[in-house]
Amino acid sequence: MPTSARWRNASSVQRRRSGSRRCCRDGLTGVWVAERKLASIGVGARHWVTLHGFALNVGADLGGFAHITPCGSGGVEMTSIAPEIGGAPPPSVEEMGALVLDQIRHVFAAFAARGES
Repeated sequence: MPTSARWRNASSVQRRRSGSRRCCRDGLTGVWVAERKLASIGVGARHWVTLHGFALNVGADLGGFAHITPCGSGGVEMTSIAPEIGGAPPPSVEEMGALVLDQIRHVFAAFAARGES
């Protein structure tokens, strides 16, 4: 199994163990909470230049998504951390950045410990 697939699978298993609701939708990339898209992940190449990105919606204002088709997937409802945590104050972008970075370090350290790249 390619490393990227192992990483995605490990992340999915970790989310499921933590009690998170459905995190994937067949045939669509990103992180999902039930039928709502929480995070977007993209990779591409144009004119010999690779492009990649990751976007995690943190704040409560999702109004901007009303004007676009997220990731080219019509009929997708976007969500963010704020409405998904049940009324608790959402973490700041800086706090979420630190949490995401910590999880990325954890996953890559596990692969490094097993001698995978």
